[in-house]
Amino acid sequence: MRRTRCREVALQTLYQRDLNPGLPARQVNTFVRRRMKNTPLLLDYTKALIEGVESHKPELDAHIQAVAENWRLDRMAALDRNILRIGLYEIQKGGKDTPPNVAVNEALELAKRYGSPNSTKFINGLLDRFLPGHSAAFNFGDPLPGQPEPEPEVIAEPEVVAEVVEPDVVAEVVAEVVESDVVAEVVALVEPSEPTSEAEQPSAE
Repeated sequence: MRRTRCREVALQTLYQRDLNPGLPARQVNTFVRRRMKNTPLLLDYTKALIEGVESHKPELDAHIQAVAENWRLDRMAALDRNILRIGLYEIQKGGKDTPPNVAVNEALELAKRYGSPNSTKFINGLLDRFLPGHSAAFNFGDPLPGQPEPEPEVIAEPEVVAEVVEPDVVAEVVAEVVESDVVAEVVALVEPSEPTSEAEQPSAE
């Protein structure tokens, strides 16, 4: 029941900000504190819900718009639009405390209390498509509907740069190689060959 009250105050706050974007933050905070009677746990949960929805609003709106056939987001009733935002945010972020099915049910309770006679059916039909395993399920950070998948990063191989050797250096190296070959041949001619062993000497017959 306490968290239900938090969602109600979050909805009222988001509704006010939706219709009055220039509403001072101080006025909003005062409204939330009074509604939550300065109870720390309730205040924290309510503020986290409000801030979570607002920080993910572009992403939430893009996904809602993608499944809302024949309905533009800006033409929806402001209360329905914000109930959808809260419900979808809690589907994504509710965790163990608020599993996806519970998030949908809580959104429907808001719709019954604050929406029009058609709000419950409308909101249920949209949020149901975001449940895990359903057609519009997603995770925060996924590409937005209609956006192409990011291409995998291609790692360029390092360019091999051939070392430029000056002609004079090449000539010196060649000269050293030639000289070493000549010296080896001279040494081979000058040094006496080792005597062969008796076993290798021919026998006198």
